[in-house]
Amino acid sequence: MYAQAEPPVLQKFRTAFAYYADKRSILEQVLNLIGMTGNDVGRSFALVAGVSHYPRLPVGSRELHPAEVDRDHLVSYLKNQEFFNEIVVLWDDQMNEETLSYFLQNYFPARLRAFPKSRFLLAYSGHGITAGDEGYLLRSSATSFTDKNAAINLSVVRSWFDQIVRNGYQSLVLLNSCYGGAFLLANSFGGRYLPKHPGAHAITAGAAEERTWSDLRVGPGSVFFESVLAGLGGAADRFPDGGDGVVTASELYAYLRQQVQISTDQRQSPQLGDLSARQSEGEFFFLNRGRQVRAKLVPDWNPVSISAGAKHQVAQATDTRLTLLSGSIPVSGVALQMDLSGSFGQHQIEVPGGTLKVELSLSQGDARYEQIEFRTPFVTRAFSGAFSPGFGKPPIPIELSLSFFVIVSTSRPSPQLALLPIDGGGFRLDPFLTSACGFSCYNLEVIGAWSAKGPDLSATGYIRSAVTGRGIGADATTAVDPANFPSSVRLKDFTWHAGSGGTPIPDLVNADVDGVRIRVSTSSLNFPGVSKSAVTLTAAAQ
Repeated sequence: MYAQAEPPVLQKFRTAFAYYADKRSILEQVLNLIGMTGNDVGRSFALVAGVSHYPRLPVGSRELHPAEVDRDHLVSYLKNQEFFNEIVVLWDDQMNEETLSYFLQNYFPARLRAFPKSRFLLAYSGHGITAGDEGYLLRSSATSFTDKNAAINLSVVRSWFDQIVRNGYQSLVLLNSCYGGAFLLANSFGGRYLPKHPGAHAITAGAAEERTWSDLRVGPGSVFFESVLAGLGGAADRFPDGGDGVVTASELYAYLRQQVQISTDQRQSPQLGDLSARQSEGEFFFLNRGRQVRAKLVPDWNPVSISAGAKHQVAQATDTRLTLLSGSIPVSGVALQMDLSGSFGQHQIEVPGGTLKVELSLSQGDARYEQIEFRTPFVTRAFSGAFSPGFGKPPIPIELSLSFFVIVSTSRPSPQLALLPIDGGGFRLDPFLTSACGFSCYNLEVIGAWSAKGPDLSATGYIRSAVTGRGIGADATTAVDPANFPSSVRLKDFTWHAGSGGTPIPDLVNADVDGVRIRVSTSSLNFPGVSKSAVTLTAAAQ
């Protein structure tokens, strides 16, 4: 939402702006209420980041609804209660190294240099993982809670944030992820900082070895951010006695340390760290919401009535009306056609059977596919040949056995699709075509093992060949019979097929077996899929 001019960024980054107002937004009367003037405060910038949908994690772990609540509450709060000028939201697929590093290393440092005495907030909510002494933020493309290849190292984020610290006046990180304490190089136990002076701090939801929690008794978001917003209502404004209308970072930490520990039975202990290369003299501050409400400068805070507009592009307003339904279609006949080539010549294999799983979120007006996944049964093939390990050496007979299965699955939810009435009753869902997302909607994986045997040799290895990002094409079309919605719906004439086209695929086998280089690759995988099938999708039990 642009209150005035468009933000000065490349077009591909503009969709990340939830709010942009190219003007001073902290009202003079609000500043006067806390003993400040327009000369004391520049502009206010925020980057709200996180992940609430992990489409490739196991079923049951894909949705992190509290993170989504955190996002929506924060965006609304910073805009309407704290009068921030610019709010950028990096969510789900947009929460990646390219966009995060751009905003932390380039865009916001330049804005902070252009507007002295400005404050900057980085808030994150999503899954975190740990490996050894390192902490990571899990990206939406992760396949498991140990997938470091789909994670961002917290030490890297910390180094990017140094650009904010060096160029900004007052900055604060609020980090809600498991093991997020690894973001801090050293802990601080707070102090009495001056909100008019520069400073940089971070408050993590827990220690480096701690998980973080949500609890509906506390609120629909995470315990950490529910407590943050509660503290900003005035409960965290403790100094001097009775409060002064300002909630500083150290005051907020003192409140969170006590409140979060109580709410989690001491399983989660927020941590405070000073991010300045030199000791901070001042610190980031929030406004005491309760005092502003009493002065009638802002309306009372009611997170339940947050408008859908606060969600901007990252979560369409219909999300809260969607019902998740799922079902599976057994695939009969040829389900995979695969060309193999390499050391043992060229072969085309055909694989019968498999299962197509469909997850669809549906409302009375539109829908989106949350997941489409096709999985073949195990494929076992054996090849034999005689190969020379080198010039002038006699050939060695080698038998190679392959055992693998193939998965084609969406890498993200589909765009929102219209649901239109059709002649004679029922509805038709707009086609889900991968051309709409530049052929980057699906991932392909070939997973298994190989073994090679000869007169005096034996070797084994794993098959893990994957195509992620751009390249796999697949289309889905269907009609919908919603007679039993929301408990179930019937998909009629459901059609789905996929193929790798000319996309390069990593070798299935590329190994040195007793001096003989063995290679097996595939240049094409085609999935005939299903045509005009019927399947019932049912809602998960509540």
